[in-house]
Amino acid sequence: MAAQMGQYKAGFLARTFHELGSPLTSLISLYQLILSDLCDSPAEERDCIAQAQQSCLDSDRCGL
Repeated sequence: MAAQMGQYKAGFLARTFHELGSPLTSLISLYQLILSDLCDSPAEERDCIAQAQQSCLDSDRCGL
């Protein structure tokens, strides 16, 4: 029984990481561009923020 529960736990954690990892990676990358001053203009910064927000909304994981 303990081995089976361990397998369920491992599967749950793997699925949870996968579901959260992709949108979070996208958000983190876009925000890093902004924070590192790699955007060429305020308009490009706004575009990165808009993309991050849309990624969040599309994934339906941010509760917005």
